[in-house]
Amino acid sequence: MANQFTGGPVSPGSRTLNDFKNRISGGGARPNLFECEITFPDNLNLGFGGNDVEDTTRFLIKSAQLPASTINVIDIPFRGRNLKIAGDRTFDPWTITVINDTDFKIRNAFEKWMNYMNKHEDNSGELDPANYQRNMKVYQLGKAEINGNLTTNNQIKVLKQYEFYGTFPTSISAIDLSYDQADTIEEFTVDLQVQWWDALDTNNVSILGSGDEEEFWCFIGHLNSRIRTITLLWQNCLVLNLKIIGRSNPKRLFPLFLVMKKINQTFIFQVVSTVSM
Repeated sequence: MANQFTGGPVSPGSRTLNDFKNRISGGGARPNLFECEITFPDNLNLGFGGNDVEDTTRFLIKSAQLPASTINVIDIPFRGRNLKIAGDRTFDPWTITVINDTDFKIRNAFEKWMNYMNKHEDNSGELDPANYQRNMKVYQLGKAEINGNLTTNNQIKVLKQYEFYGTFPTSISAIDLSYDQADTIEEFTVDLQVQWWDALDTNNVSILGSGDEEEFWCFIGHLNSRIRTITLLWQNCLVLNLKIIGRSNPKRLFPLFLVMKKINQTFIFQVVSTVSM
């Protein structure tokens, strides 16, 4: 019988194979189910085949990575020990491996891209990052499901996706040629620099809380702070007025307190309604 993991701590030895199976959602994500979306700058003169190059990359990118998340550490020495605090975030290059086709379509596009940034024959090139940097995506896919009639649903799920912002290539690897290599298709790698990346869920919504969602919760935080400040000021005025009235006529203190309490609640409600508009 499967362990339900309820009612307090569970001994590690009591976990069963069924417990383990139930924890692997969807049978686990597979590293060979993925797709990359590459976008090239508009000024590369790829001709009418520009869109075809981008579509071809979806098939011929053999390997890529879901990015690492790295924050450096600042060590502060203190009496023989180091206090570790969070430092600056860094973003590693995103590396893709491409299967080379016989028309060298993808390799030519990346070579033109790098030449667009810095030409081979002289030290000139595009200076505006907005013109030579592009956004990329990598999709983690899931298996297609089988419905009740045991037929395959051809719609493959997107389990997760990463969007890389401001990318541009800085290295295209060499392709080794040799008589000794048989039954092999050429491959090459491309290193793309990344300004930052965002992680998106199955609904194409950031899981990091960036964008509109972050602005919304920031607004809620400011709203709560303003309400607390106004409420505190109002309560201080109430206490001061009650002290003055209580000293002059103690019998009126309790009924007046109830009236002021009601006014206070109405005032807070009005503040919330006004600020929330």
